[in-house]
Amino acid sequence: MNRHRVNSVVSGVVGTVFIWVAVLMVRYIGGATAPMFNFALLIGFLATVGLWLSWAVMAFQQSGTEQWHEKAKRSPAEDDARLSRMLLQMLDEDERRTLRQRLRDELRADGQAISLDELVARGEQAGRDS
Repeated sequence: MNRHRVNSVVSGVVGTVFIWVAVLMVRYIGGATAPMFNFALLIGFLATVGLWLSWAVMAFQQSGTEQWHEKAKRSPAEDDARLSRMLLQMLDEDERRTLRQRLRDELRADGQAISLDELVARGEQAGRDS
């Protein structure tokens, strides 16, 4: 449970306490007349139900939004990998060799050429295995 959800539950509990304190104030300050107290009970009940229903709807919408954002974070990388494989399949052997050489030249400054060679070798081996 995240901090925002805990804060909203606490504010809901505080709101509920204020609603029922107001109902009790009607009972003790307004007098013991049955119709007035019954009306205050009805309003208190409806206000409490409305408060917690609105909290439930907001919590449901927030969890749906969080799930959507999580999916949105993951899908571009998966799409990029699929697109990269498709584009590499469209290249002929000379174009692939040229692309590898360009990548090696760009990464040599970072000292990553050795791991790139290993990565290329693993990719070629995986391509042959499939």
